[in-house]
Amino acid sequence: MQVSLVQQCFINFRQMLAKGTAYGSLFLSMTIWGISWVVLDDILIYLPVDQVILIRLIIAGLIFGIIYIVRGIKMKIQKEDFLLVMLSGFIGVAGYHYFESWGLLLIGRDMVQVIIGTLPIIILAIAILFMKKRTKIKNTLWIVVAFIGMVLVTNTNIKIQTSELGGIGLMLLAIVCWALYGLANERLLAKYDELNLLGTQVFYAICLAGSIYYFKYISGISEEWKWDIIRTNQIVVLELLFLSIMGLVIFYYFYNKGIKSIGAILSSIFIYLIPVVILLVMVALEQTKLTLITLIGSMLIVISIYKIEDI
Repeated sequence: MQVSLVQQCFINFRQMLAKGTAYGSLFLSMTIWGISWVVLDDILIYLPVDQVILIRLIIAGLIFGIIYIVRGIKMKIQKEDFLLVMLSGFIGVAGYHYFESWGLLLIGRDMVQVIIGTLPIIILAIAILFMKKRTKIKNTLWIVVAFIGMVLVTNTNIKIQTSELGGIGLMLLAIVCWALYGLANERLLAKYDELNLLGTQVFYAICLAGSIYYFKYISGISEEWKWDIIRTNQIVVLELLFLSIMGLVIFYYFYNKGIKSIGAILSSIFIYLIPVVILLVMVALEQTKLTLITLIGSMLIVISIYKIEDI
């Protein structure tokens, strides 16, 4: 009996440690994601969306190539998973960033945060309707509370104008892309490690982004490369490096570690931390002030994440 009790305590400790590691990975990834929105919002003033995404993907691809060579990693994807891995790269890496960038450009960061906040609801709905997953009602209620907290933090007066419908549609497509990516990776990460899977997905994303740019180039609708800005503006170069290394390689790696440990649905809940991160960044840069409403909203988000149980 004593041996059994010790073994059970050890198992419980390992589970707590794994969960804590997953939560830490997700908190880090959400922090990077939140800062990336601020950086992306700025860099799109100087460079077109297509060029930003293609540069980010190429830099990320080079980094993964170096990692693969140093660690001797080979792209080993089984035939039955080839289509799913390719589509997840198209949708979750290239597709998401295209829709997100254009949405951010058209409707601004505050509205984007509110729309992104529907992600846990959408990914939960997809899982329930098409994957036959179930969750407790109180989990759904805490997701709603977290969403309310996010609206308070962003302090957004939600008034949808006709001119914003295109941007809102693009952001909804971005959410669907991210939801499908998370659910696909939940399945794939049971068979592959994060680096092998993510490097392969980035490779397919580069192929798609490159094809889109080439099609626009031969059609005569691509914008000229802003090499003069890249050469002369050091801030733009630093922002590109941040978005490529931190906002793509590091972010995706730690987010996938979270998916592997606690699943796609529960991992998506941590997205509600992004407005809190952005708020703290803007306060630190003295571009906004912490108010009672934003403080209450932040508390609602943190409490909700703590109270939501495994889904």
